[in-house]
Amino acid sequence: MAGMTRHSHKSEIQAAIQARHQNVFAFLGAHEVGGGKQVVRTVQPYAAVVDVIVNGQRYETQKLHADGYFEAVTPTGLYEIDTTDHGGLTQRIIDPYSFGLLLGEQDVYFFREGSHQRLWEMLGSRMKTVDGVEGCQFAVWAPNAQRVSVIGDWNRWDGRVHVMRNRIEGGIWEIFIPGLPENSHYKFELIDKHGHMRVKSDPMANYGQNGAQTASLTFDMERYGWSDGEWIQRRPSHDLYRAPMSIY
Repeated sequence: MAGMTRHSHKSEIQAAIQARHQNVFAFLGAHEVGGGKQVVRTVQPYAAVVDVIVNGQRYETQKLHADGYFEAVTPTGLYEIDTTDHGGLTQRIIDPYSFGLLLGEQDVYFFREGSHQRLWEMLGSRMKTVDGVEGCQFAVWAPNAQRVSVIGDWNRWDGRVHVMRNRIEGGIWEIFIPGLPENSHYKFELIDKHGHMRVKSDPMANYGQNGAQTASLTFDMERYGWSDGEWIQRRPSHDLYRAPMSIY
């Protein structure tokens, strides 16, 4: 079924396709337009055809930018996106831009205060279930960045595909990518305050490559088998403030 069109402003489309939109979650994804309808906007640089699936019904999108911007108006409701690339390969995805805020207000408050006690659960990559959907949540602190994207082998290391949400109140960038499996390679691509592009490994990664290869990897820490039980038992008997320590 052909989806009705409601063409977005050209400047916003250009900003989205160039990964420089100032509030990408307010533009991409589904947004109600009245009359029981929603406009679904998505950036898919490698797709030839994109369809939106709502309640089992398929709606064709219009390609409004040659670099891969698509949109359609559909009935309101939960949706998925089908992409078909130029080689005919089809993939169904749950849109990362259909999810709300990920980090809680209390997390951000304690982070800003400098008193957060469990940063390893807040930042980095975390295998999680959000709104009943399994995937991976990413968060990184980059207060001076103009834009941050998570890039990896699943999106061809292309920073236009998964631009993160800027939690301005804490300088933290976040995104949840549904269906992303463990052992996916990733880095953060950012534009610094001077307009220069930087590609960085995750400083809070649980797992990473060795040697000359520097990508971080997604990993479910709940499955990790710790082997420090003996040390944990001895720890209460040590004076931590007088014992030697190693800083690296």
